[in-house]
Amino acid sequence: MLFIFVNETTGWTTSDCTTVLKTIKVAIWTDLSPTPAGVGDIANIYFISEDKGFVSGFNYLQLSEDGSQTMEYVDGFTPAQSSFQLQD
Repeated sequence: MLFIFVNETTGWTTSDCTTVLKTIKVAIWTDLSPTPAGVGDIANIYFISEDKGFVSGFNYLQLSEDGSQTMEYVDGFTPAQSSFQLQD
C-alpha cells in the first residue's frame, strides 16, 4: 500500500488498487470511491500539494485540482507500453 502525504496531516493512499482514500487528520480516512467504471486498477497516486495531484493506471491518467473531490482525465494522455512512477 502506497501512502502519499503533502504535510503532517493530509495524505492519500489506495486500498486494493481500486479505492482512493484521503485523510486530513491522519487517523480518519475518507473513501473517495467509486473509481470511475472501466478505468482498471489504480497503479499510482501522487499529490504535489493539498489540492493538486494525479491518479494513474495502466491506461489512464487523472488530475485533481481540488484535493481529489473531482478527478478529470488528462487530455492527450497516451498509454505507454510500460509503467512509470513520479518521484520527488
